[in-house]
Amino acid sequence: MSNKVSIKDIKSKVKASNSDPIKFTFGRGENAIDVEFQPCLTLAEESIFIKRICDNSFDADNNYLPEYKSILFSVTVMQMLSNITIPKKKNNNGIEMIDVEEYKKWDSHFNFIDTIYKVGLPSSNSPEDINKFAGYVEHLEDMVNDQIEYIKEQKFNKSKLDELFDTVKDEVKKYSVKFDNIDMKQFAEDLHRISGMVDNADTKTIIDEIVKVNQKTDKKDKIVNIADIKQ
Repeated sequence: MSNKVSIKDIKSKVKASNSDPIKFTFGRGENAIDVEFQPCLTLAEESIFIKRICDNSFDADNNYLPEYKSILFSVTVMQMLSNITIPKKKNNNGIEMIDVEEYKKWDSHFNFIDTIYKVGLPSSNSPEDINKFAGYVEHLEDMVNDQIEYIKEQKFNKSKLDELFDTVKDEVKKYSVKFDNIDMKQFAEDLHRISGMVDNADTKTIIDEIVKVNQKTDKKDKIVNIADIKQ
């Protein structure tokens, strides 16, 4: 077997191949703009990319908002991969945010993502780096879609009891001081008897949250051992 290719050699080749920005022209004639893109994101950046879009594609009641997903995908691609300046504005609390409505006007004119996909088609005879970048953007969109479907499936499969547990956990954290004078062992036993009336009730979910609160105190009799609770 010939000598192994060194890590140094591999890194130098990768660095050389990723050194040049990828250029796209959006619009036509005098209304066109030239934009440069970096070839790809790091793994950590991809996680941020997906989370940023998915977190803002659902309303307060966890209803999916496809119209937001579409524009958020476009703006996040341009924000995290290109050299374009993203429009921003301040909300009522003075916090700077992306001006989605203004960006939507831009996107309606330049059709950023559609242009990337169209120019990057194998049949377009574009350079290899253009085709590869378009494929990468499509890969990002596939990952976002997969995560959104996962979130929707989790919501669909969530029982009323699961929702109750979530509410209880929130309330326990919010009103933790109210548990200061409660006998936690007795509370756990009472809670288990009550939950026994409901099929498949997970008492541990609620108790865990309350235990976390009470572990901050010095009163050992308030700490309940989950293993001692009959499952």
